[in-house]
Amino acid sequence: MIEADFGLTSAELEELDNIIQSFQEIESAMIFGSRAKGTFKSGSDIDIVISGKKVDHSVVIRLSNQLNEETTFPYFFDILDLDTIKSEAMLAHIAQYGRKIGNNS
Repeated sequence: MIEADFGLTSAELEELDNIIQSFQEIESAMIFGSRAKGTFKSGSDIDIVISGKKVDHSVVIRLSNQLNEETTFPYFFDILDLDTIKSEAMLAHIAQYGRKIGNNS
């Protein structure tokens, strides 16, 4: 299979988009970290930040469980709520390198 983006195949990226879109609370989702920068290795996790007026800890947990426990993705997903990030360095990294996924908005 051909890697489409972020080191994911087009089928994996489509499945990820569909899962994110199934969460009505999520208004925006971005991949950041090594996957967004293009510096990932085959075993790198996938860092995703989500946001939305109705996003809370339970949404983060539900999305994390679905991606990490209920799919066959061979990756670990680290899900964060943008509104809970306190690190200015991390916020700057997301602003610089974050790449939108899903079509929620």
